[in-house]
Order: sequence, then C-alpha cells, then structure tokens
Amino acid sequence: MENVDFLILGGGPAGLGALEALGAKVLLLEASDHLGGLCSSFKIDGFTFDHAVHLSFTTNPIVLDYLKGIPLIKHAPESFNYCDGQWVRYPVQNNLYVLPEQEKRLIIQGFKDRQPNSSPANYAEWLVASYGDYFAKKYPFRYTRKYWCLPAESLSTSWCGNRMYLPSVEEVEYSATHESTPNVYYAKEMRYPVSGGYAAFFGRTSLPGQVRLNKKVVLIDPVLKTVACEDGSIYHYQRLFSSLPLDQTARLYKGCPLEVAKASKRLLATSMANISIGFKSKACIPSLWFYIYDENIPFARAYSPSLKSPSNVPAGCSSLQFEHYYLEKDSLSDKQLIDAAISFIAASGIADPSDILFAKADRRKYANVVFYLGMEKDRGIVQDYLKSFGIEFIGRFGKWDYLWSDQSFFSGFESTKLSH
Repeated sequence: MENVDFLILGGGPAGLGALEALGAKVLLLEASDHLGGLCSSFKIDGFTFDHAVHLSFTTNPIVLDYLKGIPLIKHAPESFNYCDGQWVRYPVQNNLYVLPEQEKRLIIQGFKDRQPNSSPANYAEWLVASYGDYFAKKYPFRYTRKYWCLPAESLSTSWCGNRMYLPSVEEVEYSATHESTPNVYYAKEMRYPVSGGYAAFFGRTSLPGQVRLNKKVVLIDPVLKTVACEDGSIYHYQRLFSSLPLDQTARLYKGCPLEVAKASKRLLATSMANISIGFKSKACIPSLWFYIYDENIPFARAYSPSLKSPSNVPAGCSSLQFEHYYLEKDSLSDKQLIDAAISFIAASGIADPSDILFAKADRRKYANVVFYLGMEKDRGIVQDYLKSFGIEFIGRFGKWDYLWSDQSFFSGFESTKLSH
C-alpha cells in the first residue's frame, strides 16, 4: 500500500487542474495510457483528431496562465447548420435569409406570438416561450433528440445558461431580409494549439512524476480512505479528489447506502461515436464546425481538424470528424455510421467519396451529462454522500454538470484551496 497526502482520480482537465495546484504533494491515477480524458487527441495515418469539437475561449486568468506559452491559432466563431438539405448560417434564428418565404413568415409570427413563461416545467416549454411554437418544434426540438438523446419535454433547463441565443423580434425580422447579420456567438474568439491537437492544451502536465497511468480504480473505501486499482495496487490518502463519473458511485464506493446507489444509477450520460475522415486533398468544408438537424442523418455535429490547424493533416490534405450520440447501447454499428458519413459528404457536396483516404470509428462511453427532469435531485443525493467523507468531486462527470474544458480544469484547481 502506498500512502499519499492527496490523491487525484482521473487525468482529464479537472484532475490536471488539481495536480497543477497541489504540485509535488499529490499523486494522480489515470485509467488509460494517456492524459486528457475527453480532451485528449489521437493520430490516424499522420492525421491528428480530437474527441469532439474542442476549442478554447476561456477568460479565466488561472486557466490562461496554465495555457501561457503554448503556440496557438485564433479563429472567429463562425459556423453553419445543415437543415433539411440546406446550409444555414449559425444560429438559425438569426439567419433566416436563405429559408423559403413561407418558412420565414411562420418563424417570425411564432416569435411575435411568444408567451412569457417565468417558470417552465421543462426544456420544451422554455424553448416554446423563447422562440415561438413553430421555430421551437422545427429546429431545437429536433436537435435536442439528436444531441441529448431525449425529447425536450424530458429535460430540465438548468444547463441552458448563455448557450442558447435569444434574439428580439426585430433581429429575427432583420435576418429574414439581410444575408449578413452580426455574429452573436457567446464567445468572440476560439483558440486551438498550433500542433499536437487539443491535448496540447489540456492533455499534458509539467509534473509527470506525480502521474500513474493505466491505473483503473475498482474500489474506494471512504472510511479507511483507500483506493484499489485493477492491477492490485492500493493507495491510502488523506484527501481525495475524484473526477470519476458520479453514476459509478454505487459500483465504486464500498458501503454505498441503497438510496445513494439508486440515485447514482438513475444518472444519465450520453456516449459518443466519432467518425474520423481523412481526405487526400482540400475538401469543401463549409466552416470550422457545423450542426446537423436532419434526423435521417445520425450525426449531431461535425468539425474539421484541418481547419483548426494545418498541422493536423499532412500537406495538401484535409479532415473531418462527425459526432454521433446515444444512450447506453447504440442501435447503429461502426460500419453503418461510416457509411452514413460518406453518404453525407457526397450529398452535401463536401467531397467526392473517391477523395477519402480513410474513415474510422471510435467510441467514448461518457460524452455529455443528461439533464433529465429530476437529475439535479439525484445528483445532490450522491454528492451529499461524498461530501460527508470530505471527498472533493471535480470536472464534468465528477460534478455531473455541463462544464467546458476550462471550467473543468478550474474546478479541479479551485477544489484544492482548503487542502493546502
């Protein structure tokens, strides 16, 4: 058994934030053979890909200091939507110009007919109150089912924040007759490493001696303050910082009460399949990333690593990666998703399939926390249990929240304040 003052579970951004703050007094355990978690990167035949469309727009001084000195590329947050076979500038509600006239009239009238709702019972009610009945059902209702894998009626609104732009009627009307509209994205600048993929931001540490890779945690005893790993190693800690998913509490924590176990098992998170495509030449990719509304196309989003940074591809090549989300077991195989990606590339005019060098699938069990109705109560039950043992939960899946990479990093860094 190895004794440590501070033990961190998970080497994603949150774990790395805690490690950065605690320095030599801490040990970090990571189940895989690399750091970064969902923010790690990987290579296929000389092409670099990330796990999903990661870009940084942080203004947090702690995170900016951590990223200081890493060569980066700055991008304007310009993106598109693919809706019913047509490209529409993001967000749709502010860029009606290319839509059919009847569609514009229905959307504008819906915005005018909106009824305020200060206490919506679910996300569906919030959408209708925010965007009008027609637009809500035609656009975000559809995207919700693809991204969150549940109908809008089954979701709460605690995650929305400033992620969803709410235009005035005047803005909507203006966009119907003007091709160019102001960029209303919630960040004005997106940043990406020059080389190394997104892992160059949130998949590295200056303290490699404090990291133990290939350490899959199988049991945590919060009374004895021990953590056991699959390889038989055991660690005794004074303080524990965990970014492990809260829905694993019943399985991981010895003596977990029945009420807590039941709550943890109710917690939902989407899984993600990435389809990574390499092209032998420059494909006609419309924007750095884009959203796909068509429900007969299984992907919610796509992004271009080669537009993020030219170093992500060999000279003269380009790349694209699609994101497909699902709950528990996917109904689509890797081959079906690859075939769907190739069909979309051809149908949308991005590239001729003959230009594709490879198309490969990989999957991540945890992608996004699902804010189903009642999730906040279940999360609170689990977190209160961990708090009772002085355990700090950090990161997207430790806090069970919709955190961006910088927020995850800072949650780990901030959690150590009382530990010095």
